[in-house]
Formats: sequence, C-alpha cells, structure tokens
Amino acid sequence: MTVGQANENILDYIGWELDKALEKIKENGWQIEVSISYPVKGKPAGPARIIRLNRITEKKAAIIAAHQVLGEGGD
Repeated sequence: MTVGQANENILDYIGWELDKALEKIKENGWQIEVSISYPVKGKPAGPARIIRLNRITEKKAAIIAAHQVLGEGGD
C-alpha cells in the first residue's frame, strides 16, 4: 500500500496493532469508529489488533479490534 494515494486499501490494516493503525489511518484523513471485543472467558493480554474493518463511506470506516487471550495462540 502506498500511504496517501487515492488507491489506498484500508483493508491492509487488518491484523495491525490498533494504536499503530489508527495513527496511520488518521494521518490519511480517515474518520474511524472503533469497537473493542473482549473475551467471555480468559484474561485479555497484549495490544488490541484489528480483526475487522468495514469501509462506511469514501473516508470513513468502522474497526473491530480484539486482544489476545492469555494462554491461547500467539507468543
């Protein structure tokens, strides 16, 4: 993805840490709505990552982010 170009694909941010992605996305003029998903069981750990991203309008998107659950997957 080339940041700042009209053909920017916002879906490229899926999997990114939420804080880092928001910084980049907002730099490019996007308005963002963020929802955080928490596990029913287990303790959330580590940074939130983008798990879903929906483009609403030309420069507006909705993000769903989630934390990893301690003891499951990843590191």
